[in-house]
Amino acid sequence: MSAPNPTTQNQTQENPMSQNDSTTNALFDVETVAVADSHEIQRIPLEDLTLAPNPRNDISEDGIDRLARMLATTGQLIPAIGYRDNGKVAIYDGQRRLLAARRTQTILEADEPGTPLTDLLVIVLAARPTPAALRRLQAQANQHEALSLADQRRQFSDCWTERAGLTTDLRIKAVCSDLGISPKFAHNLLRQIELPYELAARVSSRPVENELSVTLANDLHAIATKAPRLAAAVAEQVVDRISHDDVRRDMVGAVHRAVAQSDAKDVFARRLTLGQMVPAQAMLDEAAPHLHGADVPRAEIRRTTDLLRPVLSGETARRKDETIIDEALKTLSRTLSGTGAHVEITQEILDLANGGQSTITVRAGERNATYLVDPVLAVSLVVDVAQAGVQQLEEKRVFSAAGDQNDEELRAAADREAARRAQQRQLQENGRVRNHDLGSQLRDKVTYETLGASGRRATAQLCIAALLEQFGDLALFGAAWSDTAFEQTTPGGMGKEPMEPHVILDRLAARAMEASDPMEGVVELITTITAGALLDPDGVPRGKALGRDRMERRISRQLPVDGGADSQSPKGRVRRNLWTIAEPHLQPALRDMHQDAFAPELDGDDFRPQDLPREVSAGDLDLSGIDLGDEDDLSTFLAPPPAPADDAPEEDPENPEQQ
Repeated sequence: MSAPNPTTQNQTQENPMSQNDSTTNALFDVETVAVADSHEIQRIPLEDLTLAPNPRNDISEDGIDRLARMLATTGQLIPAIGYRDNGKVAIYDGQRRLLAARRTQTILEADEPGTPLTDLLVIVLAARPTPAALRRLQAQANQHEALSLADQRRQFSDCWTERAGLTTDLRIKAVCSDLGISPKFAHNLLRQIELPYELAARVSSRPVENELSVTLANDLHAIATKAPRLAAAVAEQVVDRISHDDVRRDMVGAVHRAVAQSDAKDVFARRLTLGQMVPAQAMLDEAAPHLHGADVPRAEIRRTTDLLRPVLSGETARRKDETIIDEALKTLSRTLSGTGAHVEITQEILDLANGGQSTITVRAGERNATYLVDPVLAVSLVVDVAQAGVQQLEEKRVFSAAGDQNDEELRAAADREAARRAQQRQLQENGRVRNHDLGSQLRDKVTYETLGASGRRATAQLCIAALLEQFGDLALFGAAWSDTAFEQTTPGGMGKEPMEPHVILDRLAARAMEASDPMEGVVELITTITAGALLDPDGVPRGKALGRDRMERRISRQLPVDGGADSQSPKGRVRRNLWTIAEPHLQPALRDMHQDAFAPELDGDDFRPQDLPREVSAGDLDLSGIDLGDEDDLSTFLAPPPAPADDAPEEDPENPEQQ
């Protein structure tokens, strides 16, 4: 690097307005950099900078905003690279820095720290680079390896610790400014560093095997803040990508399995439902192992002893150690023995539990479940029930000793209770009659002919929703790999690839529901589902979100081979129906390829043209040759399937949905 020019150096010092105040925070001294053309590093005003052609075309606007705030607060730390041509300097490396520097002129709020940039430090090349040299320069400049998620967590943790003392919102803003990350990503990193170490170590931006995605880590964080053992038990269910997707899709079921399969000494979680009657002894037995021990905080043990001390009496109640917990639990068990006492979950109890750290709420779509994870609160509910039971026994003893007058009051109370129960039975009977009348009216009056146009469209849309709910994976794969309407151009512009799964499903549902004919959309969706079942796996690449491996696993779960295609099970009938739809319109080679999977009892030599529908001739085996029939004939699509045989196996209720 050549020496500074004293003349231009003095000019720069005499004109401080050409410098950015923010450069005092830079990693190296830039106050004495001159503005002369003879220098390799020059400070160039923004209006004299232009962008040279660059292979980076997809630029995140949010990323430019974050970089602009960093430049405004910390100054420019890395020079750009350019070449002066006709008075302008074309930037070869530093495209984002130039865009962010221009953005500082408009992005800063009135009270936001930072100074807008008016120029940039640029290494001005002595000669124009050749196209080959330019490509090498830009390729090397773009070879920035991002930090791994684990390194980003450590970096975030250090910065977060340094900002202690600020409110959470201010700490997030400060860390985002220091690291140049978005608030959403900062919140994700914060949740990850708050997870137990063994869970945080498994979080990956591209999870494989038993790793956890960022989305699942966020869900586990909501559980781990109140029940870390329960979060660990849920995470143990993730052993591969399929189980990962199952847990993320149905967190309610995952928590239920974790509670059911874990040792009672490891996990405490009791599901609460309004109006539920929980056996008091069962709740006490579940909570007891979690009240004291080496891993229970001392504050929780003191809270438990204070709660249980009134249960005891005499010298035992005055103890200061943990032994009073065991003694009090034994006393409670003796009090509850033989009473059949229950804890009724009222709205007051739910509000009390939800007001603190006592419950977690997990959601899966429209389903949600509330779990009590605080064993001390569970024991307090049992104590209330036990004390209420003792009081009722005492009142009963007093009534028994009061004589005939109290006997008459007891009889009157019994009569009132009998009348209440009779009224309740009558209400129940009246409701049963009304329900039967409702069913009769609907069955007698609602038919395909009486539905009308709006009713038929509503029926078709219900069928479409049910098909997507039951066979969403088949529809997704069929649309992705057999319909060009669901393709998009690859980022490099060199080919085509399927759209994102959620985009495909949304557009597939919209296309089916917006069809002009009410049942045309149903038929179109069924053909897409059929295509998904008959896709040639050789035409589907591996390793993608809609790749061959995932396709085969998910389709095998929606169309299992167990029982054979001629099975009378519901899923066996589905395979038979899909084959009935597809077979008449397949070329012989495709029919032979799939016949063993969908109709093994039919040999290829048994195929006869007269077996085809009347509308199709022997040589008319493509989709264009089939007549879907009139609208009146489409009611057959709504006909229920034949009733299964008495000994047919029941349908498996588990059917994972595509996200």
